[in-house]
Amino acid sequence: MATLASCGSTVQNPTPWVEASDYQNFADCITSEETEGRTILVDAAMYIETDITVPRNRDLFFVNGGMLSIAEGKVLRIEGTVTAALFQIFSGNGAVRFGGGNVANLYPQWWGATGDGLHDDTAAIQNAIDARYSTDVDQQGFTTVAFPSGAYYCSSTILVSKDRTHLVGNGNFSTRIYFAPSAEDVLFEFAKPIPEPENFTSLYSCSISDMAIIGIGEYSKTAIRLVNTSDTRIENISISSWTGSGSIGILMHGRELTFIDGATIFADRPIQIDKNLSNGPEGFIDSDHLHMEDLYLGATPTLSDGKCIEIMPGVDLTNFVLDGTNSFVMAKYGLYWDDTETVGSSNNMSISNVRMEQSTSAYGYVFYLSHNYVMQNIYLENVFTDMNGFYFRKCNHVTLQNCVVATAPPADGYFSVNADDSCRNIEVRNSLFVDGLTQVPEPLP
Repeated sequence: MATLASCGSTVQNPTPWVEASDYQNFADCITSEETEGRTILVDAAMYIETDITVPRNRDLFFVNGGMLSIAEGKVLRIEGTVTAALFQIFSGNGAVRFGGGNVANLYPQWWGATGDGLHDDTAAIQNAIDARYSTDVDQQGFTTVAFPSGAYYCSSTILVSKDRTHLVGNGNFSTRIYFAPSAEDVLFEFAKPIPEPENFTSLYSCSISDMAIIGIGEYSKTAIRLVNTSDTRIENISISSWTGSGSIGILMHGRELTFIDGATIFADRPIQIDKNLSNGPEGFIDSDHLHMEDLYLGATPTLSDGKCIEIMPGVDLTNFVLDGTNSFVMAKYGLYWDDTETVGSSNNMSISNVRMEQSTSAYGYVFYLSHNYVMQNIYLENVFTDMNGFYFRKCNHVTLQNCVVATAPPADGYFSVNADDSCRNIEVRNSLFVDGLTQVPEPLP
């Protein structure tokens, strides 16, 4: 222990720090009055065999080689600050939990992630995500798990189940996540199942941003899956090499306020919107207030029915917006919804600034919207396609403005607009259809 002898007496606390290795064990160090208000220098490997709380008035500073190993079933709670570089500082099968908001970022490297693309970093990433208190006292807390530049190899699902959890990379392709499952699996799952697996309550205010996700192998895989989430943001994400048995880039199973901004996705199914999986009271909302912008979506070109965005049958969809600058490439369909199940009306779809090109079939459509009951209030603006144009069934109050269908038909049955008498009030403004049939029902008197 650091002390200073002066005039025959001993003066305690001459420095703002103490060395943890000067104590018999870490528990003695934390509970000693001599460490109150000081920084504890963790300079060696120390073992924790009982539940310990590091209070706010004790800060931890780790040097390389300093590590806390927590026994299985035990919890180390940290309420003060932690300072450490990008090396492992926690080990063992016990848990580490942070509270009080005194640590801005948590790093997978603190739990042993290497980011070298060779070692499996799944467990280290999961430990970092789980390392925030989940008690009622900490409802205002949040977690930011920061992924420094590197290649992180993952082999199984990483679950985000606490509100206000944010996964932040160091930039698209600077932070790379490689996913190689040994069976059908999901990489990042945002869901809060409580208490039964299918009784999901809503997961609030989470995000994932600034990283590239790269698939390995031919097993069916999903890069990001949202289940009954609210206020979720996916920003500056790239998903590539995402093939095998209908692999999906982003899969949404409810609920509301989902924002996808700046995503480049090349996958068997780049984006899929499906019914809410929750059997709980919040599960009746499938997709409400979904806002996507600045997308570059490419379906696997070898698929005969590739769809860049697919809305599954039975989805209750309201207030869907796609804007910014968007491209659909290498697919038969841009946005595809062949609904055979929905029992009520869907309302409000606004889509603008879309270009579809390099299509795999001249007989697909840039927008294929066929509703089981009725879809109302559809606005499509500044859309360009080099294939079939627009297909509508049971769609009312549709506006096409400043749209171009540019390719001449290769054979009969090619449509710029294909709408039958199940539709009402389709209005076309300032649009160019180079060729192809335009089938629009008469407006209502």
